[in-house]
Amino acid sequence: MNISSGSGRRLIALSLGASALLVFGAAHPPLPRARGFEGEAEKRDPKVIDALLERAASWPAMPEGGVKAPLDTLVSADFLVTPDPALEFQPETQTEPHVAANPERDGHLVAGYQEGRFFDGAARAVGFAVSTDGGRRWRRGLMPGQSTLNGGTFQRTTDPWIAFGTGGRVYYSSLLTSGGVLDSLPVSVVTLSSSTDGGESWSNPVIVYGRNNEFNDKEAVVVDTRDDSPYKGRVYVGWYTLLNGNWDLRIAHSTNDGQTFTPPVTLRGDGINSGIVPVVGPGGVLHAFWQHATRIGPNRYVDFVLWGARSEDGGATWSTPVEIASLGISEVPDLRTGGIPSAAIDPSNGNLYITWQDDRYSRGVSQILFSRSTDGGRTWTSPKLISLGMKKAPSFTPAVAVNGKGEVGVSFYSLRNDRSRRYLADTFIVFSKNGGQTFGPARRLSRSTFDTRFAAVTFGGFFLGDYQGLAAGRQTFHPVWVGTSRISQNDPPARQSDVFTRAIKP
Repeated sequence: MNISSGSGRRLIALSLGASALLVFGAAHPPLPRARGFEGEAEKRDPKVIDALLERAASWPAMPEGGVKAPLDTLVSADFLVTPDPALEFQPETQTEPHVAANPERDGHLVAGYQEGRFFDGAARAVGFAVSTDGGRRWRRGLMPGQSTLNGGTFQRTTDPWIAFGTGGRVYYSSLLTSGGVLDSLPVSVVTLSSSTDGGESWSNPVIVYGRNNEFNDKEAVVVDTRDDSPYKGRVYVGWYTLLNGNWDLRIAHSTNDGQTFTPPVTLRGDGINSGIVPVVGPGGVLHAFWQHATRIGPNRYVDFVLWGARSEDGGATWSTPVEIASLGISEVPDLRTGGIPSAAIDPSNGNLYITWQDDRYSRGVSQILFSRSTDGGRTWTSPKLISLGMKKAPSFTPAVAVNGKGEVGVSFYSLRNDRSRRYLADTFIVFSKNGGQTFGPARRLSRSTFDTRFAAVTFGGFFLGDYQGLAAGRQTFHPVWVGTSRISQNDPPARQSDVFTRAIKP
C-alpha cells in the first residue's frame, strides 16, 4: 500500500520532499508524496503527484460501513509489511496480477503479482500463488533470485506474466531493473523462471535478453502446447526495447524448456510499440498483438493503433501487421489504468478475441471494447462496446479468456458504483456464449466497492496495475484483480492493496 507508519512515514515525506501530508478524512491516514515509473523512460515533474494528492484529498472518504469485510478469496499474502528506511517501496502493496490455468488439470491455477511497489517504479519483489482446488485455497511465496531481497543482483522487479507448458511445467516471465527512472535510464533485463512441479517451487531467473545500453519493458510469455504443432513445447517471450528513440517490438524463443533463448526477432522497429501479447493457435501459428503510436515530440504521440501479426514458422518471420482498430486513448482522471490490450484464442477453432479500453463511444470516458477474428487474425470485426451501462462511468483495464466450451469472458474495473466517478471501484465480468457475437449484462465480481486511493501511487495516478488477470478452465473462469478492502497491519484503520479472486461460470 502507499502509506507507512510512524517514523517510516515521516522519513518518506522528508526524502521525497513533501511539504505536507494530506488526509482524506477521519478514516483515512495520510498519503506520502510519491513518484511513478514504467512506460517511456523519461524524467517527469514531481509536482504532478502533488496535484494528484491535493485532488484526492478534496473528495470525500467512503461512507462509514462502505467497506465491508471481503468475501472474495484472497490470493496474495503480505511478505513485505515493515517499511525499510533505506528503500522507499510501499509496504503491504500488491499490484498488477496475472494468472494462468493448467490445460491438463482443471482447477490448477498459478498467479503472480508485484509485491512492495516503489514510488518511482517496479517493485521490491514479485510473488506467486498456487491453487489446485479452483482458487479456494492458495499457497504463496516470493519468486527466488528476482531482486537483492531474495538472492538476485537487481534491486527491483516487475511485470509478472505466467504461462503453463505440458506435464505441470509453468513459466513466469518478469523484468529485472537496477532502479527507478527519475535519476537516469536504468539497466533492465527480460527474464524467465520455470517450475517443474506446478508452481510449488521455482528456478532462479534465466536472462532472455538484456544489454547495458538498452531499456526493456512489458514482457509476456506463452508456450506452444498443441499436439498439432511442429513447434510443440517452444517457449516464446516478447517485449519492447527503448532504442534510438523508438520502442522496438521483439520476441525470442526457447526449445529447451526455457534454459536458453535465441537472439530476438524484431516484429516492428519504428515509432512506439508497446504491450505485446502473444498467443498460440492451431498448427502452432504464433500470434502477437500490440499498440503502436507515432512520436511527434517529447511525450507527444499521434495515430494510436492496435495491431496484430502472425508467424507460421515458430516466430522466425512474421506477416505484414494487420490494423485491428484505431485507439481512442482516454485515461481515467487520477488513476493510472491499463494501456495493454488483452487477447485470447479458442483452442478448438482458432477464433481470436481481443479487448482494450477506449473512448470512441463516450468521448473522454474510457470504456471496454472488443473485437474478434474467425480467419486467423487476417480480418477483424468492428470494435464492439461491451462495458454496457452508464457511459459517464469509466471502465478500464480489461482481460479476456475462453473456457473449454468456447464461452468468452471479459473482466474489467469500473467506477459505475461511485456517484462522483472518481475513486470508488468494482470489478465486473461479461460473458458471451456465441463466440463473442453478443455479450450478456455485466456481473459484479468484487463483493464490496473499494477505494482506489489506498492503492499504490505512480506518476499516472493511483495504480492497480497495467493489466489484471483472467484464466479459464473447462467451464469456470478465474479472474484475479486488485482491491483495497483489508485493513492494514501497519497503519489501521487504513486499507491495503491486495489480490483477490472469485470462481464464476457464465
